Amino acid sequence: MFRNLPKRLLARKSVLRTFRCVKFGTNDAVDPPEDFIVNPKKDRQNEPFEQKKKRLLYQSSKRGMLENDLIIGSFAKKYLDTFTEEEVDEYDKLINIPSNEWVLYYWASGLKPVPKEFDGKIMKLLKEHCKNTGQEIKRKTALGTIGLI
Repeated sequence: MFRNLPKRLLARKSVLRTFRCVKFGTNDAVDPPEDFIVNPKKDRQNEPFEQKKKRLLYQSSKRGMLENDLIIGSFAKKYLDTFTEEEVDEYDKLINIPSNEWVLYYWASGLKPVPKEFDGKIMKLLKEHCKNTGQEIKRKTALGTIGLI
């Protein structure tokens, strides 16, 4: 890694200080703390119901990691139109409050226990969907096919 850097550049203390905090040669994954929130949820109390469903459909398809795009995107495409307002609010809370995508993936796949505040009807339905008992082939949803562009 350092072979391509000029020796004068490596001699500068500011460059070495930058690399001091990096641990090379490990494959250890570091889980962020459970209470780590990047973006607090925006206040959308007066959002119209149909607009909320469209927003959630978009957010479900664009999660930030492919596994969640496939699981949550296909789940929303399949079930979101059948949800009542209360169920849509529960789904909104489920996909937007935990800011760590891996936590959401672990909950849906059953690898980690779900906290009581998120363990409702929608989470149970998402877990069933994640099992894929029908062995459906999942593909990333194009926004044009769900009417968002």
